[in-house]
Amino acid sequence: MKLLVIGSGMMGSAAAFDMARTPQVSSVTLADSDAKRARDVAARVNRITGDRKVRAVALDASDEKAAAKLMQGHSAALSAVPYFLNLGLARAAVEARCHFADLGGNNTVVRQELAAGPQGPTVRKWRGSRTRPVGPQVRAGHRRSWRRRLLPSQRQGYP
Repeated sequence: MKLLVIGSGMMGSAAAFDMARTPQVSSVTLADSDAKRARDVAARVNRITGDRKVRAVALDASDEKAAAKLMQGHSAALSAVPYFLNLGLARAAVEARCHFADLGGNNTVVRQELAAGPQGPTVRKWRGSRTRPVGPQVRAGHRRSWRRRLLPSQRQGYP
């Protein structure tokens, strides 16, 4: 299964790491407008997992046509970019016939995304359609629990 993560910040890099560790996933494409950051995160995830599943590409998430072109050939895409870009990415996913999920964050955008097209590919909210803001303490707690699963030698230098 080929997966796409759009956004290589804290959430995107953690998602790419989890995906790369999954045996059913053959490759993960990490897309970001900052190509250098995407390359750095991909190299770090590959180094930690001991595999070469993650590759980096440059993508302007506000460009629906470019996003749709990149989504083609992927089984599913996860958006880890700010919520206001998610509606365009959901439309691109429907056009590319690629399953799509995002991290939520704005109920108006959630309703617009779910109305984007129920036929064909699945457009879903991560953890359900009712979105709630996630505070820094929750993110930090998730990050700590995620880091504990790594061996001490793997923790060094990873966010």
